[in-house]
Amino acid sequence: MDYRDTPDEAAFRHQLRGWLAETKVPNWKDADSISEAQRRMRIWNKALHDAGYLAIGWPTEEGGQGLSPIFNLILNDEIGKADCPPYPGWINIFPRAISIHGTDAQRERFVPATLDGEIIWCQGFSEPGAGSDIASMSTRAVRSEGGWIISGQKLWTTSVIYADWCFLLARTDDSVSKHRGISAFLVSLDSPGITAGAVELANGNPETGQLFLDDVFVPDDQMLGGEGDGWRIALSTFSYERNPVETEYISELRQWMRSAEQLASDLGKLDDIHVRRRLADIRTRIDGLVYVGLEQLSARVAEGRVYPGEESSVGKLLWTYAGQEMQHFVLDLLGSRPLADPQYNPMGDYIWSRVLSVFGGTEQIQKNVLAWRVLGLPRV
Repeated sequence: MDYRDTPDEAAFRHQLRGWLAETKVPNWKDADSISEAQRRMRIWNKALHDAGYLAIGWPTEEGGQGLSPIFNLILNDEIGKADCPPYPGWINIFPRAISIHGTDAQRERFVPATLDGEIIWCQGFSEPGAGSDIASMSTRAVRSEGGWIISGQKLWTTSVIYADWCFLLARTDDSVSKHRGISAFLVSLDSPGITAGAVELANGNPETGQLFLDDVFVPDDQMLGGEGDGWRIALSTFSYERNPVETEYISELRQWMRSAEQLASDLGKLDDIHVRRRLADIRTRIDGLVYVGLEQLSARVAEGRVYPGEESSVGKLLWTYAGQEMQHFVLDLLGSRPLADPQYNPMGDYIWSRVLSVFGGTEQIQKNVLAWRVLGLPRV
């Protein structure tokens, strides 16, 4: 495979680099509250959209530019190399699912507003008793006049404390197998009966959270797909969420890499052969992730597939290993300095890197997907 940019891709990359150099979000890393951080992210979301850099791999009839998804990888990668906020990864998860599975009215209502930064989504899949095994969920939706009454609890609901809408799964039929009795809903977090709260990680980050639904009414026109289509929709959503080349994770890894190199330079350790080897190893891991992504995207384009497919689990594992190795390196680099100098506080990012093994499906789930669905190994 030729990993070099085509002339069109090279021109796009050059144009993008120029735009990123001129478009800065001052102090975007230093927001003093979650609400301020999200306000800045909405501004960044809108700036990307106004410049034509969102939904570039979507068909034109769905509001995109009809380009190859490889252009989305270039966008993600270049954002990570620039001093800009990460690519808003939810763009290729929630509105993409709506554009594929939704009605014309749902697309018109939700997709433009999400691309423009007016709507932020959270994902209501996992529950206290249904983490990796989503199909064991107990949240239920009961038919009511004009819609559904939903009751239950969601956990690990990333972004719930500042989101506007929730992409939610609930059980609508107990008479069929647990995978077939699930439906998908688009739920406003302003609905009566909803309570959302933060669940802080060990580093104090309230990014993940929980959602309680107490007889929440959801109109029929906010069911996505048909009744019982929830599992099929969830699988397509997971394939995008686990695909780091079309979400924000490559841009985040690039930014972590730049910070680690700057830290090594500030500490006067760039001449240390052991430090240089570890930096080279981490950079190779990230570059390897990009090249694997290019291969997968090229195959997807050649086959005419919309979804990333089960092979996206490869990217999920590679980005997990690269991110965790990066934060281990930073801890080793600093040694005992954080104990004596509060300016060095690597534990927040290190703790966050441990979460990479869990969200989007645990490391074990990814390996099972690859073993059973990609390699065709027997289940034992």
